[in-house]
Amino acid sequence: MRWALMFLLAGLAGCATTQTAPTRVTPGIYDVMSGRPLSDAEFEDKLAGAKYVIVGESHDSLEDHALQLRVYDLMTSSRRVALGMEMFQRPFQEPLDLYVRGEIDEAAMLERTEWKTRWGFETELYRPLWEAARKKSLPIIALNVQRELTKRVSAVGVSALTEEERSQLVDLDLSREDYRSWLEDIFSGHGMKMDREKFDRFYEAQVLWDETMADTAVNALRQRPGDLDAILIIAGRGHAEFRWGIPSRIERRDPGQAVLVIVRAVEPLSLDDAKTRQMADIVIIP
Repeated sequence: MRWALMFLLAGLAGCATTQTAPTRVTPGIYDVMSGRPLSDAEFEDKLAGAKYVIVGESHDSLEDHALQLRVYDLMTSSRRVALGMEMFQRPFQEPLDLYVRGEIDEAAMLERTEWKTRWGFETELYRPLWEAARKKSLPIIALNVQRELTKRVSAVGVSALTEEERSQLVDLDLSREDYRSWLEDIFSGHGMKMDREKFDRFYEAQVLWDETMADTAVNALRQRPGDLDAILIIAGRGHAEFRWGIPSRIERRDPGQAVLVIVRAVEPLSLDDAKTRQMADIVIIP
Protein backbone atom coordinates (compact mmCIF):
# COMPACT_ATOMS: atom_id res chain seq x y z
CA MET A 1 0.00 0.00 0.00
CA ARG A 2 2.81 2.39 0.88
CA TRP A 3 4.51 1.70 -2.46
CA ALA A 4 1.24 2.33 -4.30
CA LEU A 5 1.04 5.72 -2.60
CA MET A 6 4.66 6.48 -3.52
CA PHE A 7 3.96 5.62 -7.13
CA LEU A 8 0.87 7.83 -7.16
CA LEU A 9 2.71 10.77 -5.63
CA ALA A 10 5.57 10.43 -8.07
CA GLY A 11 3.01 10.51 -10.84
CA LEU A 12 1.49 13.67 -9.40
CA ALA A 13 4.93 15.24 -9.32
CA GLY A 14 5.15 14.44 -13.01
CA CYS A 15 1.73 15.63 -14.05
CA ALA A 16 1.09 18.67 -11.90
CA THR A 17 3.74 20.98 -13.25
CA THR A 18 4.26 21.85 -16.82
CA GLN A 19 1.42 20.01 -18.46
CA THR A 20 1.51 23.11 -20.60
CA ALA A 21 1.16 24.77 -23.99
CA PRO A 22 1.72 28.45 -24.70
CA THR A 23 -1.33 30.60 -25.40
CA ARG A 24 -1.54 32.02 -28.91
CA VAL A 25 1.59 30.12 -29.93
CA THR A 26 1.47 28.03 -33.08
CA PRO A 27 2.36 24.35 -32.90
CA GLY A 28 6.05 23.60 -33.14
CA ILE A 29 9.32 23.09 -31.33
CA TYR A 30 10.33 25.97 -29.07
CA ASP A 31 13.55 27.00 -27.41
CA VAL A 32 12.18 27.92 -23.99
CA MET A 33 14.77 30.47 -22.98
CA SER A 34 14.44 32.58 -26.11
CA GLY A 35 10.82 31.69 -26.88
CA ARG A 36 11.90 31.16 -30.47
CA PRO A 37 10.55 28.34 -32.63
CA LEU A 38 13.16 25.88 -33.87
CA SER A 39 13.31 24.40 -37.32
CA ASP A 40 13.70 20.64 -37.61
CA ALA A 41 17.37 21.15 -38.46
CA GLU A 42 17.90 23.38 -35.42
CA PHE A 43 16.18 20.82 -33.21
CA GLU A 44 18.51 18.12 -34.53
CA ASP A 45 21.49 20.36 -33.84
CA LYS A 46 20.32 20.82 -30.24
CA LEU A 47 20.10 17.06 -29.82
CA ALA A 48 23.49 16.52 -31.42
CA GLY A 49 25.10 18.98 -29.01
CA ALA A 50 23.90 17.22 -25.85
CA LYS A 51 25.51 14.33 -24.04
CA TYR A 52 22.42 13.79 -21.90
CA VAL A 53 18.92 14.25 -23.30
CA ILE A 54 15.94 13.82 -20.98
CA VAL A 55 12.42 13.54 -22.36
CA GLY A 56 9.85 13.83 -19.59
CA GLU A 57 6.63 11.90 -19.96
CA SER A 58 3.18 11.47 -18.57
CA HIS A 59 3.39 7.71 -18.43
CA ASP A 60 0.15 6.93 -20.26
CA SER A 61 0.49 9.64 -22.94
CA LEU A 62 0.65 8.32 -26.50
CA GLU A 63 1.90 11.71 -27.65
CA ASP A 64 4.79 11.69 -25.19
CA HIS A 65 5.85 8.23 -26.30
CA ALA A 66 5.72 9.28 -29.95
CA LEU A 67 7.96 12.24 -29.09
CA GLN A 68 10.44 9.97 -27.32
CA LEU A 69 10.69 7.69 -30.34
CA ARG A 70 11.21 10.67 -32.64
CA VAL A 71 14.01 11.99 -30.45
CA TYR A 72 15.61 8.54 -30.24
CA ASP A 73 15.52 8.10 -34.02
CA LEU A 74 17.08 11.52 -34.55
CA MET A 75 19.80 10.97 -31.97
CA THR A 76 20.74 7.51 -33.24
CA SER A 77 20.87 8.55 -36.90
CA SER A 78 24.48 9.68 -36.48
CA ARG A 79 25.60 8.68 -32.97
CA ARG A 80 25.72 5.69 -30.69
CA VAL A 81 23.19 6.46 -27.98
CA ALA A 82 22.14 4.47 -24.92
CA LEU A 83 18.46 4.34 -24.02
CA GLY A 84 18.04 4.92 -20.28
CA MET A 85 14.63 3.97 -18.90
CA GLU A 86 13.10 4.75 -15.53
CA MET A 87 10.78 1.81 -16.13
CA PHE A 88 13.48 -0.77 -15.35
CA GLN A 89 15.28 -1.12 -12.01
CA ARG A 90 19.04 -1.53 -11.74
CA PRO A 91 19.17 -5.15 -10.52
CA PHE A 92 17.50 -6.19 -13.79
CA GLN A 93 20.13 -4.96 -16.26
CA GLU A 94 21.13 -8.42 -17.45
CA PRO A 95 17.77 -9.29 -19.09
CA LEU A 96 17.94 -6.02 -21.04
CA ASP A 97 21.42 -6.88 -22.28
CA LEU A 98 20.26 -10.35 -23.32
CA TYR A 99 17.26 -8.87 -25.13
CA VAL A 100 19.35 -6.36 -27.10
CA ARG A 101 21.75 -9.14 -28.12
CA GLY A 102 18.82 -11.22 -29.37
CA GLU A 103 19.38 -14.00 -26.84
CA ILE A 104 15.90 -13.70 -25.32
CA ASP A 105 12.62 -12.38 -26.70
CA GLU A 106 10.45 -9.57 -25.38
CA ALA A 107 8.26 -11.86 -23.30
CA ALA A 108 11.24 -13.30 -21.47
CA MET A 109 12.75 -9.83 -20.98
CA LEU A 110 9.53 -8.51 -19.46
CA GLU A 111 9.21 -11.54 -17.20
CA ARG A 112 12.81 -11.34 -15.97
CA THR A 113 12.60 -7.59 -15.33
CA GLU A 114 9.30 -8.14 -13.46
CA TRP A 115 7.62 -5.50 -15.59
CA LYS A 116 4.06 -6.19 -14.47
CA THR A 117 4.75 -5.76 -10.76
CA ARG A 118 7.52 -3.15 -10.89
CA TRP A 119 6.14 -0.84 -13.58
CA GLY A 120 2.82 -2.07 -14.90
CA PHE A 121 1.95 0.37 -17.68
CA GLU A 122 1.02 -1.12 -21.04
CA THR A 123 4.04 -2.52 -22.88
CA GLU A 124 2.67 -1.16 -26.16
CA LEU A 125 3.57 2.34 -24.99
CA TYR A 126 7.28 1.49 -24.74
CA ARG A 127 7.71 -1.36 -27.23
CA PRO A 128 8.76 0.85 -30.21
CA LEU A 129 11.67 2.20 -28.17
CA TRP A 130 13.14 -1.07 -27.01
CA GLU A 131 12.54 -2.68 -30.40
CA ALA A 132 14.47 0.18 -32.02
CA ALA A 133 17.33 -0.27 -29.55
CA ARG A 134 17.47 -3.99 -30.29
CA LYS A 135 17.43 -3.38 -34.04
CA LYS A 136 20.30 -0.89 -33.72
CA SER A 137 22.19 -3.08 -31.19
CA LEU A 138 22.32 -0.16 -28.76
CA PRO A 139 22.15 -0.66 -24.98
CA ILE A 140 19.04 -0.21 -22.89
CA ILE A 141 19.95 0.94 -19.38
CA ALA A 142 17.90 0.04 -16.30
CA LEU A 143 18.06 3.43 -14.56
CA ASN A 144 15.85 3.10 -11.54
CA VAL A 145 16.52 2.24 -7.92
CA GLN A 146 15.16 -1.10 -6.78
CA ARG A 147 11.67 -0.78 -5.37
CA GLU A 148 12.57 -2.46 -2.09
CA LEU A 149 15.03 0.29 -1.18
CA THR A 150 12.67 3.11 -2.12
CA LYS A 151 9.89 1.51 -0.06
CA ARG A 152 12.24 1.19 2.88
CA VAL A 153 13.27 4.86 2.73
CA SER A 154 9.65 6.00 2.42
CA ALA A 155 8.81 3.86 5.48
CA VAL A 156 11.63 4.75 7.89
CA GLY A 157 13.78 7.46 6.27
CA VAL A 158 17.45 7.42 5.29
CA SER A 159 18.71 7.88 8.86
CA ALA A 160 17.04 4.68 10.04
CA LEU A 161 18.44 2.42 7.32
CA THR A 162 20.70 -0.43 8.31
CA GLU A 163 24.38 -0.30 7.39
CA GLU A 164 23.76 -2.83 4.62
CA GLU A 165 20.87 -0.76 3.24
CA ARG A 166 22.92 2.45 3.38
CA SER A 167 25.65 0.77 1.36
CA GLN A 168 23.18 0.55 -1.53
CA LEU A 169 22.58 4.30 -1.63
CA VAL A 170 24.17 6.59 -4.19
CA ASP A 171 25.31 10.08 -3.16
CA LEU A 172 22.20 12.05 -2.11
CA ASP A 173 21.79 15.81 -2.09
CA LEU A 174 18.78 16.49 0.15
CA SER A 175 19.43 20.22 0.48
CA ARG A 176 17.22 21.56 -2.33
CA GLU A 177 14.56 23.53 -0.48
CA ASP A 178 13.09 24.74 -3.80
CA TYR A 179 12.49 21.14 -4.83
CA ARG A 180 10.98 20.30 -1.45
CA SER A 181 8.65 23.33 -1.64
CA TRP A 182 7.61 22.40 -5.17
CA LEU A 183 6.64 18.91 -4.05
CA GLU A 184 4.72 20.31 -1.08
CA ASP A 185 2.82 22.63 -3.43
CA ILE A 186 1.83 19.62 -5.52
CA PHE A 187 0.40 17.93 -2.45
CA SER A 188 -1.58 20.96 -1.36
CA GLY A 189 -2.77 21.60 -4.92
CA HIS A 190 -4.28 18.12 -5.02
CA GLY A 191 -5.91 18.48 -1.59
CA MET A 192 -3.58 15.89 -0.07
CA LYS A 193 -2.27 16.14 3.47
CA MET A 194 0.81 14.54 4.96
CA ASP A 195 2.46 15.20 8.31
CA ARG A 196 5.99 16.62 8.33
CA GLU A 197 7.75 13.39 9.24
CA LYS A 198 5.99 11.39 6.55
CA PHE A 199 6.61 14.10 3.95
CA ASP A 200 10.31 14.18 4.83
CA ARG A 201 10.51 10.45 4.16
CA PHE A 202 8.67 10.86 0.88
CA TYR A 203 11.07 13.65 -0.13
CA GLU A 204 14.07 11.48 0.68
CA ALA A 205 12.63 8.62 -1.39
CA GLN A 206 11.98 10.98 -4.31
CA VAL A 207 15.55 12.27 -4.17
CA LEU A 208 16.84 8.70 -4.00
CA TRP A 209 14.85 7.97 -7.14
CA ASP A 210 16.31 11.00 -8.95
CA GLU A 211 19.88 10.50 -7.75
CA THR A 212 19.95 6.82 -8.67
CA MET A 213 18.75 7.48 -12.21
CA ALA A 214 21.31 10.27 -12.63
CA ASP A 215 24.09 8.12 -11.20
CA THR A 216 23.20 5.19 -13.45
CA ALA A 217 23.08 7.38 -16.57
CA VAL A 218 26.48 8.95 -15.91
CA ASN A 219 28.09 5.60 -15.13
CA ALA A 220 26.57 4.01 -18.23
CA LEU A 221 28.57 6.41 -20.40
CA ARG A 222 31.73 6.29 -18.28
CA GLN A 223 31.80 2.50 -18.38
CA ARG A 224 31.67 2.46 -22.19
CA PRO A 225 34.31 5.01 -23.21
CA GLY A 226 34.59 5.30 -26.96
CA ASP A 227 31.53 3.13 -27.51
CA LEU A 228 28.70 5.52 -26.60
CA ASP A 229 28.32 9.20 -27.46
CA ALA A 230 25.21 10.10 -25.45
CA ILE A 231 22.23 8.78 -23.53
CA LEU A 232 18.53 9.44 -23.98
CA ILE A 233 16.74 9.28 -20.64
CA ILE A 234 13.05 8.41 -20.51
CA ALA A 235 11.42 9.32 -17.20
CA GLY A 236 8.35 10.92 -15.68
CA ARG A 237 8.30 14.66 -16.26
CA GLY A 238 8.40 15.33 -12.52
CA HIS A 239 11.93 13.93 -12.56
CA ALA A 240 12.98 16.35 -15.31
CA GLU A 241 11.18 19.68 -15.10
CA PHE A 242 12.91 22.67 -13.48
CA ARG A 243 16.13 20.58 -13.39
CA TRP A 244 15.54 19.70 -9.71
CA GLY A 245 15.36 15.97 -10.33
CA ILE A 246 17.62 14.10 -12.74
CA PRO A 247 19.19 17.04 -14.65
CA SER A 248 20.85 18.87 -11.74
CA ARG A 249 22.09 15.59 -10.32
CA ILE A 250 23.70 14.61 -13.61
CA GLU A 251 25.32 18.05 -13.77
CA ARG A 252 26.79 17.53 -10.29
CA ARG A 253 28.30 14.21 -11.34
CA ASP A 254 29.45 15.20 -14.84
CA PRO A 255 30.02 18.96 -14.74
CA GLY A 256 30.36 20.90 -17.96
CA GLN A 257 28.43 18.40 -20.06
CA ALA A 258 25.30 19.47 -21.93
CA VAL A 259 22.05 18.20 -20.38
CA LEU A 260 19.00 18.91 -22.57
CA VAL A 261 15.50 18.67 -21.06
CA ILE A 262 12.52 18.25 -23.40
CA VAL A 263 8.83 18.15 -22.50
CA ARG A 264 5.62 18.22 -24.48
CA ALA A 265 3.19 20.94 -23.48
CA VAL A 266 -0.46 20.11 -22.83
CA GLU A 267 -1.94 23.19 -21.14
CA PRO A 268 -1.71 26.93 -21.80
CA LEU A 269 1.39 28.77 -20.64
CA SER A 270 3.33 31.87 -21.58
CA LEU A 271 6.85 31.55 -22.90
CA ASP A 272 7.46 35.04 -21.48
CA ASP A 273 6.95 33.77 -17.95
CA ALA A 274 10.14 33.43 -15.88
CA LYS A 275 8.99 30.16 -14.32
CA THR A 276 8.31 28.68 -17.73
CA ARG A 277 11.83 29.55 -18.85
CA GLN A 278 13.19 27.47 -15.98
CA MET A 279 10.96 24.51 -16.77
CA ALA A 280 12.83 22.88 -19.64
CA ASP A 281 15.17 23.64 -22.51
CA ILE A 282 12.78 22.68 -25.28
CA VAL A 283 8.98 22.53 -25.27
CA ILE A 284 7.00 20.77 -27.99
CA ILE A 285 3.72 22.58 -28.70
CA PRO A 286 1.14 20.23 -30.27
